[in-house]
Amino acid sequence: MNLIGRWVIGVLLLATLAACQSPETNPDGSTGSSGVAANSTPVATATPTPGTTSVSSTTPTATTRPTATTTSTSTTASTTTTTSASTGASATTTTGASTSGSSPTIVDAPVPPAAPENVAATAGNRVVTISWSVSAGAQSYNVQRGTVSSGPYTKLAAPTGPSYTDSTVTNSTRYYYVVSAANAAGHSADSAEVSATPTAPTAPSSPPTKTSTSTVGVSRPSYNTGTGLFVFNGVLYDSSGIPFVIQGLNIDDATSLSVSAAGMAAANANAVRYNVYQVFNLSTMVTAANTYINNQQVPILTVQNVVGPSDDKLSGDASVTDLQNVVTQWNNSFASLSTASLQKHMILNIANEWGPAGSTTWRDAYIAAVTSLRNAGYTCPLMIDTGGYGQDAGDLLNYAAAVFNADPQKNIIFTIHLYNSAAGALGGSPNLLQQLAALSVSDGMVFAVMEFGPAESVQNATNVTAAQVINAANASGLGWAAWGWDDPVYALPGDPYQMTVTQGYFTGSPATAGSSSQLTAYGQQVVPFFATSAKETDFP
Repeated sequence: MNLIGRWVIGVLLLATLAACQSPETNPDGSTGSSGVAANSTPVATATPTPGTTSVSSTTPTATTRPTATTTSTSTTASTTTTTSASTGASATTTTGASTSGSSPTIVDAPVPPAAPENVAATAGNRVVTISWSVSAGAQSYNVQRGTVSSGPYTKLAAPTGPSYTDSTVTNSTRYYYVVSAANAAGHSADSAEVSATPTAPTAPSSPPTKTSTSTVGVSRPSYNTGTGLFVFNGVLYDSSGIPFVIQGLNIDDATSLSVSAAGMAAANANAVRYNVYQVFNLSTMVTAANTYINNQQVPILTVQNVVGPSDDKLSGDASVTDLQNVVTQWNNSFASLSTASLQKHMILNIANEWGPAGSTTWRDAYIAAVTSLRNAGYTCPLMIDTGGYGQDAGDLLNYAAAVFNADPQKNIIFTIHLYNSAAGALGGSPNLLQQLAALSVSDGMVFAVMEFGPAESVQNATNVTAAQVINAANASGLGWAAWGWDDPVYALPGDPYQMTVTQGYFTGSPATAGSSSQLTAYGQQVVPFFATSAKETDFP
């Protein structure tokens, strides 16, 4: 074959090879050879004339930017242009394509926390507190309880912190507890088992002495900045430091002052708990307080209705807002109730029978109320009724200490009202009043039975006699006040709750009360107990 023929065949071969290496269309619409980055720099090629020598050149392409967040890749390639020395035709090929990428981010899978350590169970009266050390990574804990060692256990709660208070226990029963930690990955194994036996406080062999003829009193504790009655080591003292025990009367409506005040003075009650029925009338409350002080009686101010447009009864009310409204009313009244005489002799009963039974809501709401009243300037004793219509033992036994310890003045009297719960409260050994007396000794607060009624088959009647309640309170060293000197509320035939025949009127004495025609049978039973009532020693 001659030179021209060979040249023609070479041109045809080169043309065929060039067609096979034509650019491809990439997914993003750009063109380029397979394996070459879309944004690579094109390489210029020269077409030599026939007969020139073969020339090759290599140019790297640009590197693409990674687009994934955890794995990125880059592609590099080189292109080679070859020129035939015999034909002068050129062809472009791609060689050396490579890929590189960063390693993906590795995230450790979550694991359950370790079992809690240092678990402890501390028993109290009708309560067990379980505590433990924080487990790293725990989001919550599971507290389980059984009544036999090693289970079976029943889940009680899933607190987020390292403690839990079990208030659903019965005294003298041993309980067994385990705790596990939990997070999104699961639960730990159970902790080591702990146990505790709740017990009632031991009643003192003899109640604290709360009446005295001594003229040398105890010193007011430094934390109490008041000028009047104060609580110290479970005893209520007057401003002279002489023990004072409440032995008083309830009056339903202080607007009957002109008749009832003289009658209660003749009865020799040393304290009067009163309110202005339904409507909060500050002027009448102040006038009544000063009248009782003049009669050498401690005025105990309270309210029975929510202050505001609803005028709902506070008894059995569990609304924290309602209690806050009452506290606000007392705070707004401080200027009128802060006279030297009132602050020396008065007791402020915050709200009649407010609050739920056996509840931390009762505790927390009253801690807030006490704080607010102290900030407003009240230093006198604050009286707090237990929840559950004033008849719940649980609030007092489980939560009174927390409220008392939150008071910077440590000047609180806690009360219970005994109606259809009276028989249960006075039964058992120790009975409820003895348990409260023991708490006075161990925790320093004061308790009193501030309402009870006659043993009659009427609404909310006390299911034991008034004499039984008074004797039990006296035996435990607790104060008391009977309901009521006058009682216009129920309007029952014969009204067994009212002690006087004519509303509030009495001109006799405790010595003659047992047969007085001015008193009902209920009044004849109660008034003789006032014969030994000791008054405050600091009246003018």
